[in-house]
Amino acid sequence: MGLSKFVTVYSNGLIDINEAGTAVLDLLPEIDEEMAQALIEHREKVPFKEVEEINLIRKISPAGYSKLRPLITTKSHNLKIISTGQIGRIKRRVEAVINKEAGKIRYLRED
Repeated sequence: MGLSKFVTVYSNGLIDINEAGTAVLDLLPEIDEEMAQALIEHREKVPFKEVEEINLIRKISPAGYSKLRPLITTKSHNLKIISTGQIGRIKRRVEAVINKEAGKIRYLRED
């Protein structure tokens, strides 16, 4: 499956550790499901300001950190939203990419 399911063409290719879910974080090197959950619990209290703060959760070896560091960030400009609603037998799915800084919709699709 990889990360392609979770990335858009509007992405800079980096994973925002303040926004990514467990499924995405768990795909990164040096991050297992337990670490991913710990990252999420930490950021819900205090968002990460710098990538290096990831070592506050669990110390990562220098070699492991050098693999992980080029893949992550603490800031993202775009947010992908997928929402599904249903009333009776009518079901709709909306997928959007929002530029958080400009507050503009970059992509919108309804099924």
